[in-house]
Amino acid sequence: MVIRNCKRRLTGLGKTYHNIMLPHSWIIKNMDMFGVAENLKELVSDSMKSWNTDLMAGGKVFGNVKTK
Repeated sequence: MVIRNCKRRLTGLGKTYHNIMLPHSWIIKNMDMFGVAENLKELVSDSMKSWNTDLMAGGKVFGNVKTK
């Protein structure tokens, strides 16, 4: 959607970073809806336990947050 919007408005992503946050439960539910293999769902679910993100502005890191 972000890329489509940039194409429509003739803008670029050269100096922006977009972090789209989705609830982990939503990701798993969608994998169920689309019939993703159990072993792949388990891999993603297990990897979610270590996901985190850096809070940044102007190239400076202000902290790290564990995503839940």
